[in-house]
Amino acid sequence: MWYQLELGAWTGSKSSLDIAKGWMKKCDTDHQDCHSYKQQVKSDKSPSRLLSLGSVTSPHLQLCDENLGHVEYATLSHFWGTNMILKLVTSNIDAMKKAIDPEDLSPTFRDAVAVCRHLGLRYLWIDSLCIIQDSAQDWQYESSRMHSVYSNAILNVCGTAANPQGLFVERKNEHVHTGPILVDWEGVCQGVYFCMPEGVWIDEVHHSPLNERGWVLQERLLSQRNLHFGENQLFWECQQHTACELTPDGFEGEMRPEPYTQKVLSLKHGKSMVNYYANDEDDTNDEDDTNDEDDTNDEDDTLSSYAIWDMIVNKYSNSKLTFGEDRLIAVSALARHCQTHLGLEGEYLAGIWSRYIPYQLLWETDVNVHGERQRGYQAPTWSWASMDDLVYYPCEIEYADERDVLIQVKDWKIDLVSADQYGQVSGGHITISCRLAKVVVCADTTEWDHPKYDLKVDLDCFVPTKGKFQKDTMFEGSSDTLVVDLYQNLVVIPVRKDLFLEKEVKKYPCWHGLVLRPVEGKDGTFERLGKYTMEDDEALFEQAFADFDMRAEESGWSLSRMERRAICIP
Repeated sequence: MWYQLELGAWTGSKSSLDIAKGWMKKCDTDHQDCHSYKQQVKSDKSPSRLLSLGSVTSPHLQLCDENLGHVEYATLSHFWGTNMILKLVTSNIDAMKKAIDPEDLSPTFRDAVAVCRHLGLRYLWIDSLCIIQDSAQDWQYESSRMHSVYSNAILNVCGTAANPQGLFVERKNEHVHTGPILVDWEGVCQGVYFCMPEGVWIDEVHHSPLNERGWVLQERLLSQRNLHFGENQLFWECQQHTACELTPDGFEGEMRPEPYTQKVLSLKHGKSMVNYYANDEDDTNDEDDTNDEDDTNDEDDTLSSYAIWDMIVNKYSNSKLTFGEDRLIAVSALARHCQTHLGLEGEYLAGIWSRYIPYQLLWETDVNVHGERQRGYQAPTWSWASMDDLVYYPCEIEYADERDVLIQVKDWKIDLVSADQYGQVSGGHITISCRLAKVVVCADTTEWDHPKYDLKVDLDCFVPTKGKFQKDTMFEGSSDTLVVDLYQNLVVIPVRKDLFLEKEVKKYPCWHGLVLRPVEGKDGTFERLGKYTMEDDEALFEQAFADFDMRAEESGWSLSRMERRAICIP
């Protein structure tokens, strides 16, 4: 294991960039996982435009859009900010083809050019300089090709610290020394030790300002490898290796990043995710393992691929977008990749997949931070993409054979804005066959930032339930004064059932379902209000299901009491 005992004062130094060059060389020669990913995503098409950089000894800078052929190029992930001096627009295309003055570039762009030249890369793709910013047609076309642009780049340079002064920073002294420290304390194993800041990957990469941006997630995950310029040092991540300048050979032991913080898009990584959340420590966090193809089967691969999508959506839903209408567009390249290369089956339906729809309806918002739906229409209410906040369990598939599912999906329809099936939508619905019970919700908003919602079954009187209702958003009209409101004419539908274990002694039935409210003027049509988990109330809900059937028949909704009822959810 190689440790850097002392780092230079500047992250743009030759010694720092030489470490990055070493990472690239090792990745090219030794990493089978990286080679496999490169072959998997390989395309003969180069981006529509690239910046030609020349070299260290013969520098030049110009925009190229003709006869590019198949060339090696880097991409840049960056925080746009407010100091974007130069952008590509229709009026300056011809001038930029002739030459670009480096002084017209932002500090981050100039540093990215310097990095590429040092690493021997002659071409660079930057979104604001390679997509015509005042052409909606060009933006729509190029955004649909993001998957190819980033996955085929030889390297993605990341302005991870989002420093307006550029990629390169002067280091803070307390972060540049690791030792050695001679330990001769009683009760401690004697020897020479090296120190590392605790949680350095989480703090400087996973929770970095750049990686909080929605568009950046697919840039980071799709890229073959990322070179991060952090607050104090450089970081590396590819399909098989994570490292920093202080430990160029990689993180060891407790320092290794958890699977959910890494960039890898592979079934192997999906298996690690499944094992991680199942507390199977033996199969997680091992960078040097090879693919255990003999130990997997089709069901394992299926669950692994959906585990990756679950991780993607959970992370993405907690990121920031400048424009709400980009909610589905900014993750479309990842959706395309997951279906093409990871085997996610069926149609893509505004953020979920037509296989395993029931499981994907059971996402929920943060219990302490009631979310908001997107302003303006972005997605159907049953999709996580309709929310503007963090969601949990967006694609948690329990059983590949759906043995615990209680509903039947009859059909679906999605209205697309463009020809891109992974892009923006203007409408959509699903029709399901299910059981329904009439319920009400009592909303206590005495504490407006932590309201309490109690769900009660609506029989001859309101009967309290023992389960948990997690509302997607706060009810309209909530305030900081004492308000206890009653919301009626709601229904609950059970979606999947399991056994809840209490103190390892008593098991009782538990199902997870949705709370819906009717859409005015549309019989049999309901919109999502939240998620409900029933606990030890089976007899009460059986009575409520039967009561709903009786009321429905009396009102003319003529179905046998034993049949499931088909409802539409937009």
